Amino acid sequence: PCVHKEIPKPCVAPKDALPTATFIPHEKNMFSDAFLVEVSRGCPKACTFCICRSSNRKTIFVPKEKVLACVPLDRKKVGLLGASVSLHPHLPEILEGFIARNQKITLSSLRADRIDVEIAKLLRKAGLVTATLGIDGLSERLRCRIRKDLTKEQVIMAARILKDTGFKGVKVYAMVGLPEETEDDIIEGATLLREIAKFLPLTVSVSPFVPKPRTPLSDARFVGIKEAKQRLSVLERAVRGYARIQTTSPRTAMLEWRLAHADEDESQSLLQAFIEGKSLI
Repeated sequence: PCVHKEIPKPCVAPKDALPTATFIPHEKNMFSDAFLVEVSRGCPKACTFCICRSSNRKTIFVPKEKVLACVPLDRKKVGLLGASVSLHPHLPEILEGFIARNQKITLSSLRADRIDVEIAKLLRKAGLVTATLGIDGLSERLRCRIRKDLTKEQVIMAARILKDTGFKGVKVYAMVGLPEETEDDIIEGATLLREIAKFLPLTVSVSPFVPKPRTPLSDARFVGIKEAKQRLSVLERAVRGYARIQTTSPRTAMLEWRLAHADEDESQSLLQAFIEGKSLI
């Protein structure tokens, strides 16, 4: 706000500007030493917490020929980027193309309702050993409220397919602190996570919900540090012995919320506090 005086309007990249591609060497994450290619931009889904459904306005899926053509043949590992990679209508053909070139594939996450035996076998053949699923809301009621449109049965079926096709583990993304969330929602989520853990070793990455500008939940309340800690603790106790838990610090989430929603005056105050080495929370 202190730069533009107002929130700039979102823009959409022209189709001929995609795909974008780059190489990221030696980073310690799933994309380390991978040649990255953007296979989609935007998302056709309407999850109310997600910035992609609001700012990109429409979804662009890069043609499979362009995706394959922009990756050098000498790259051994390829990272597929996009908010809706698993929704790409030609994902099987893209995977088959890289497999034929003996190139390994990595990607950030998959929609559970898009995992079938064909996709799972191709991903496994392309070198993926751990699949990541985003359930976001811990209960089916909450997922309906945020328009995630993902059922318990679809998540469990995805875990079963991943096991049957040779995957070695599964990671699940989830949030605590969504609007109207109760302890019953958290316990329901823990029950689902324990069901997933029956099929494969499970890692759960859980973060406090941070309302994002430009989304339908922009004005939702951030639960605060104390309450976020309590809700994370409930979930951690409920899945202890079933899954490895990775959590985002509630203090980090609070800072993210302040930075995302700060007006011009507060932005200047935060900047000054940072310069002076003071706490931003």
